[in-house]
Order: sequence, then structure tokens, then C-alpha cells
Amino acid sequence: MTTPHPNAYNGCQSEADAYAKGMPSYPSEAVEMVGQLLKNKNKHLLDLGAGTGIMPKLLEEQRFQVTAVEPVDNMRCKLIELLPDVPGLKGTAWNIPVESASQDMIMLAQCFYWFDDIQPGGIVGLDMEYIERVRYNWLMYVPTISYYEVYDGTAPQYRKGTWKHIFNTEEAEALFHPLQHRRFQFDTPAKRSDIWTRI
Repeated sequence: MTTPHPNAYNGCQSEADAYAKGMPSYPSEAVEMVGQLLKNKNKHLLDLGAGTGIMPKLLEEQRFQVTAVEPVDNMRCKLIELLPDVPGLKGTAWNIPVESASQDMIMLAQCFYWFDDIQPGGIVGLDMEYIERVRYNWLMYVPTISYYEVYDGTAPQYRKGTWKHIFNTEEAEALFHPLQHRRFQFDTPAKRSDIWTRI
């Protein structure tokens, strides 16, 4: 696949405002870990699939030199509106609009599971949210919504784990060190109306 998954593109294109309002942020520990990984580098960081700019905002606040790449037009427009000092470029994982070897790290926050494609010496950071159903009982009822499963069936999700397969390929093993996986607990209050719009 060389274009965004239709569920991702169409949903984000039509509901960019709802995404910006309802999508939670990321834990400070995740951003601190990025700083640790880049401690001996120049901190040029590309956020691929940057959405409306939630992760770029946190990185910019920590003085990273951030370039944001987002394929969905309305999401990218929202990002540029909210973060005018961060370059917001149109691109995909298959067509990244920056010079080769210009970035110290590529960040994929809450988007890597949408694609399964992957510079020597560089770093790939994956920041993904996982909502534990055992802690939030209301989530048990979401799959029972009749139209939800129509879109969920073929849509990649973090919880399905298929995103890990790329790290088992010979190409990935030659380019990257073994996967480091850390989980942080990060509870975020949200309005029911905002959650329903995202569903």
C-alpha cells in the first residue's frame, strides 16, 4: 500500500476538528525518552503522520527541531493553524518530503499501525495509545455498535499487534536494533461527546 488506508484518510479528513479536540496528549515520560535517545545527536526530528500536531507541540516545547509530515489535508491545515512555527508538509511513509539523512529521528505517534513499511544510525520512535478495556468497562460495549465492526474489521489497530511484524524482517533487523517496548500509564479526562464523535 502506497496511499493511506481509506478508513484513516476519510475519517481524519472529515473530522479533523473533532480529532484535535478529542485526541489525548502523550505522557511526559515518552517525550523524556525521546530526549534520552537523542542525547548525543542534533535533535532534528521528523514526526511522520503528525495529525493535528499533538506530538509536535510537545517536542517543540522541549526545543527539538521538528518537521511535521501529514498526508491528510484537513489534519495538516489544523496542525499549521495550531503550530505556525513548525513546518507542516504533505507526505506519506512512502514519500517523505525531506532530504535523505537529514533527520536524527523519525517519530510515529499513534499512527505506525496504519502502515507496515520502514537511515542507518537513525532512530524510529513509535508512540501509541492503548486503552485497557479491563480498566474502562464502557469500552466493552463499543464493538457491539452495529456500524463499528464494519470499519474495525480491516483497519489496523495497535491492540491487534500486526505492527510488530515489520521488526521481524531481515531488512529491519539489518537497519535497527531490537525493539525496545515501554508502557506508561497516562489517564486523560475526556468528555463523552468528544469520545462519541471520534468513534
